[in-house]
Amino acid sequence: MEFLDITEKLQDVEHRFNEIERSLSDPTILADPEKLRQQSKLHNELGKIVAKYRECREIEARLADARSMVNDPDPDLAALARAELEELEPRREALLRELQVMLLPKDPLDEKKHHCGDSGRVQGGEEAALFAADLFRMYTKIRGVPGMEGGAALAQTSRA
Repeated sequence: MEFLDITEKLQDVEHRFNEIERSLSDPTILADPEKLRQQSKLHNELGKIVAKYRECREIEARLADARSMVNDPDPDLAALARAELEELEPRREALLRELQVMLLPKDPLDEKKHHCGDSGRVQGGEEAALFAADLFRMYTKIRGVPGMEGGAALAQTSRA
């Protein structure tokens, strides 16, 4: 796995991240809550990739410095450089693997899956909170039925 394989894609992501960062201070975006929410969400997602990319670039620079010092006439300095190479290479490889996973296209259904069971109190979330409370009361009543234990009661109700 080579850093150059994904560098162009990562540069595009960083450029897009910087554009979004600038747009978040644009009055037209700030005036539209839906656009602001979308831009903020995208900024957050891309920010994670950009942070890893910047960390990877920093490690690449440190690796280049260490490689240049490996053949130094000072044996102590050369030993330090070799030790740094041994430390940084695995970190670099791990970051590259993480970045490749992060660059994979997102499943559009992932977001819908996460919202299916969300009962948090967001705008309009009172109904969901009431539903969650009803479920809790129902399950606690089922646990109280004689001859049924919690796991068995839940398993029996889910088969119906």
